[in-house]
Amino acid sequence: MTEHQLRLRTEAFEATMRGERSAEHRWAGDRAFSVGDVVVIEEQTKQGEPTGRVLRRVIARVDLGPDFGIRIDYCLLHLVEEEPHAP
Repeated sequence: MTEHQLRLRTEAFEATMRGERSAEHRWAGDRAFSVGDVVVIEEQTKQGEPTGRVLRRVIARVDLGPDFGIRIDYCLLHLVEEEPHAP
């Protein structure tokens, strides 16, 4: 399992936090996203400053371009909430 650090602006971050947004379109040229990897999502302002809020999600599916109308070198990550770890 790999952890990937991603940044989202406040509006997208809050929609993800509420469960209204469960997919992320990303350039895949510099990393190998895989099912089961953890995505650590950091909220940032429009000016690019971190707010300190962080979400963790797990990649449930990866759609790669050029399939599904996705550009080559891009992917669509389908994200689900991370299951709590047992004590």
